[in-house]
Amino acid sequence: MKINQVLITISILLFTISYTKAQRKVLIEQFTNSGCPPCAGNTPVVAAYVDAQPNNVFMLAYHSPFPYDDSMYYENSFQSNQRISFYNVTGVPTSRVDGNFFSGNLVPSINTTIPNAGTIAPRYAITFLSSSLSGNSLNASIQFESTDNSNIGEILKAMVVVTEKNVLKSSYVCCAGANSETQYPWVVRRMLPDESGTTLLNLNPGGSDVVNINWTANNFKDLNEMRIVAFVQNTTTKAIYQSEISQPTINTYIQEKNKLNEKLFTVTNPATSSVMTINLNQPLSIYSFQLLDSFGK
Repeated sequence: MKINQVLITISILLFTISYTKAQRKVLIEQFTNSGCPPCAGNTPVVAAYVDAQPNNVFMLAYHSPFPYDDSMYYENSFQSNQRISFYNVTGVPTSRVDGNFFSGNLVPSINTTIPNAGTIAPRYAITFLSSSLSGNSLNASIQFESTDNSNIGEILKAMVVVTEKNVLKSSYVCCAGANSETQYPWVVRRMLPDESGTTLLNLNPGGSDVVNINWTANNFKDLNEMRIVAFVQNTTTKAIYQSEISQPTINTYIQEKNKLNEKLFTVTNPATSSVMTINLNQPLSIYSFQLLDSFGK
């Protein structure tokens, strides 16, 4: 009886470990346009679904040059064109789920399609070793670890995409989109190091590759909305094997002005407490202090 209980316990433990390793993160790549009326009834619905379960499904929105002009397309036109060509997208709105799992209008079947995609065991594990933003300088280190023998012999790419989670229409004073959307979700700002990604070399189970990213952000309307989405894709079948997301840590700092290289003051607990103490190291006089975050605010 005790032996059976032990075997049952071990079986449950192994099942739990297997389930933990097999947690699938589904990626929706949405092709959309800020002047397209059907997109206004489609893309926000997909985004709302994604935002409701941020640990299970992610989203990237590529803005197209059709059917109307789109400011977000022109801010990253070459890479948007590359992705449109890669999937042979001929109209918007179009959703691609995990590369080749689904293509078309996702909204009618989103409540079944995404859970079904989530049941497929991932063939990679993705870990953000670091992810930080200093001013508009992004630095990240991402580990891609093979977890399946089937990866051996395939052409796999580590794709890293920097996206802006919410972009307000009002931020485009000149050329705002003509459809009814008031904000645009998960706008792709850059694929790093480029649209081709990084070839993964260590494909044996347990083998890993690390991709380091250094990029000066541009075209962002709000750097607080920056997210990094990393995924592994088979460039032949277009299948995506796993995805992961990170919100970069924003580094803030205290900037002090010294006069004649003298340390005029010290600051205690500026980052861990709501109370800041400034101790003057010179005789009492008139001083001006500025507390700045990494964006100069």
